[in-house]
Amino acid sequence: AAGSSGINAEYGGSQHGAGSWEAPYGTIQECVDAVWRAGDRCLIRGGTYREVVEVKGMRGWTSLPVVIQGYQDERPILDGTVEIKPIGGVWEKMGDIYFGEIKETIWQLFYDALMMT
Repeated sequence: AAGSSGINAEYGGSQHGAGSWEAPYGTIQECVDAVWRAGDRCLIRGGTYREVVEVKGMRGWTSLPVVIQGYQDERPILDGTVEIKPIGGVWEKMGDIYFGEIKETIWQLFYDALMMT
Protein backbone atom coordinates (compact mmCIF):
# COMPACT_ATOMS: atom_id res chain seq x y z
CA ALA A 1 0.00 0.00 0.00
CA ALA A 2 1.13 3.56 -0.61
CA GLY A 3 2.82 5.07 2.38
CA SER A 4 4.42 1.87 3.64
CA SER A 5 7.77 2.11 5.43
CA GLY A 6 10.96 0.14 4.99
CA ILE A 7 13.47 0.21 7.84
CA ASN A 8 17.14 -0.71 7.79
CA ALA A 9 19.20 -1.16 10.96
CA GLU A 10 22.88 -0.35 11.42
CA TYR A 11 24.91 -3.50 10.86
CA GLY A 12 21.92 -5.14 11.78
CA GLY A 13 19.05 -6.56 10.38
CA SER A 14 19.34 -9.90 8.79
CA GLN A 15 19.49 -10.45 5.07
CA HIS A 16 15.94 -10.71 3.75
CA GLY A 17 14.31 -9.20 6.87
CA ALA A 18 10.71 -8.07 6.56
CA GLY A 19 11.50 -4.35 6.85
CA SER A 20 9.79 -3.97 10.22
CA TRP A 21 11.30 -2.69 13.48
CA GLU A 22 11.44 -6.26 14.75
CA ALA A 23 12.98 -7.68 11.55
CA PRO A 24 14.70 -4.84 9.66
CA TYR A 25 16.25 -5.22 6.24
CA GLY A 26 19.91 -6.21 6.33
CA THR A 27 20.99 -3.88 3.54
CA ILE A 28 20.04 -0.47 2.23
CA GLN A 29 19.50 -2.09 -1.19
CA GLU A 30 16.79 -4.37 0.22
CA CYS A 31 15.05 -1.35 1.70
CA VAL A 32 15.37 0.65 -1.54
CA ASP A 33 14.03 -2.29 -3.56
CA ALA A 34 10.96 -2.43 -1.31
CA VAL A 35 9.99 1.22 -1.90
CA TRP A 36 8.75 2.08 -5.35
CA ARG A 37 5.25 3.55 -5.02
CA ALA A 38 4.23 7.10 -4.24
CA GLY A 39 4.44 7.69 -0.48
CA ASP A 40 6.75 4.75 0.28
CA ARG A 41 9.63 5.47 2.67
CA CYS A 42 12.97 3.78 3.28
CA LEU A 43 14.23 4.87 6.72
CA ILE A 44 17.90 4.09 7.26
CA ARG A 45 19.36 3.79 10.75
CA GLY A 46 22.58 5.63 11.60
CA GLY A 47 25.85 3.84 10.92
CA THR A 48 28.38 3.21 8.20
CA TYR A 49 27.22 1.14 5.25
CA ARG A 50 29.57 -0.37 2.68
CA GLU A 51 27.47 -1.39 -0.28
CA VAL A 52 26.50 -0.35 -3.78
CA VAL A 53 22.93 0.95 -3.89
CA GLU A 54 21.02 1.19 -7.17
CA VAL A 55 17.87 3.31 -7.19
CA LYS A 56 15.49 2.61 -10.08
CA GLY A 57 11.84 2.16 -11.00
CA MET A 58 10.37 4.48 -8.35
CA ARG A 59 7.08 6.22 -9.08
CA GLY A 60 6.45 9.16 -6.75
CA TRP A 61 4.74 12.50 -7.22
CA THR A 62 5.73 15.98 -6.10
CA SER A 63 2.97 15.88 -3.48
CA LEU A 64 3.69 12.26 -2.47
CA PRO A 65 7.34 11.35 -3.16
CA VAL A 66 9.22 8.13 -2.59
CA VAL A 67 11.58 8.97 0.30
CA ILE A 68 14.98 7.46 1.18
CA GLN A 69 16.39 9.13 4.29
CA GLY A 70 18.06 8.71 7.63
CA TYR A 71 15.76 7.69 10.48
CA GLN A 72 14.83 10.70 12.62
CA ASP A 73 18.08 12.57 13.40
CA GLU A 74 20.34 9.57 12.71
CA ARG A 75 22.95 9.95 9.95
CA PRO A 76 23.71 6.94 7.77
CA ILE A 77 27.07 7.08 5.99
CA LEU A 78 27.61 5.35 2.65
CA ASP A 79 31.28 4.39 2.52
CA GLY A 80 32.52 3.12 -0.84
CA THR A 81 35.76 1.69 0.51
CA VAL A 82 36.44 -2.03 0.42
CA GLU A 83 39.12 -4.17 1.95
CA ILE A 84 41.65 -5.29 -0.62
CA LYS A 85 42.61 -8.95 -0.41
CA PRO A 86 45.21 -10.75 -2.51
CA ILE A 87 43.96 -13.31 -5.01
CA GLY A 88 45.95 -16.08 -3.30
CA GLY A 89 44.48 -15.14 0.08
CA VAL A 90 47.82 -14.27 1.72
CA TRP A 91 49.99 -11.18 1.26
CA GLU A 92 53.60 -11.88 0.36
CA LYS A 93 56.29 -10.02 2.32
CA MET A 94 59.77 -8.80 1.43
CA GLY A 95 61.38 -6.93 4.32
CA ASP A 96 58.84 -4.31 5.40
CA ILE A 97 56.91 -4.42 2.10
CA TYR A 98 53.76 -6.49 1.59
CA PHE A 99 52.64 -7.29 -1.94
CA GLY A 100 50.28 -9.51 -3.88
CA GLU A 101 48.08 -9.71 -6.97
CA ILE A 102 44.60 -8.18 -6.63
CA LYS A 103 41.55 -8.16 -8.91
CA GLU A 104 40.22 -4.73 -7.90
CA THR A 105 40.91 -1.56 -9.87
CA ILE A 106 42.30 1.03 -7.49
CA TRP A 107 41.67 4.75 -7.93
CA GLN A 108 42.09 5.68 -4.26
CA LEU A 109 44.06 3.84 -1.61
CA PHE A 110 43.81 4.46 2.13
CA TYR A 111 45.89 3.14 4.98
CA ASP A 112 44.60 3.86 8.49
CA ALA A 113 42.34 6.64 7.09
CA LEU A 114 45.30 8.29 5.27
CA MET A 115 44.82 8.60 1.49
CA MET A 116 47.91 7.17 -0.25
CA THR A 117 47.06 8.04 -3.90
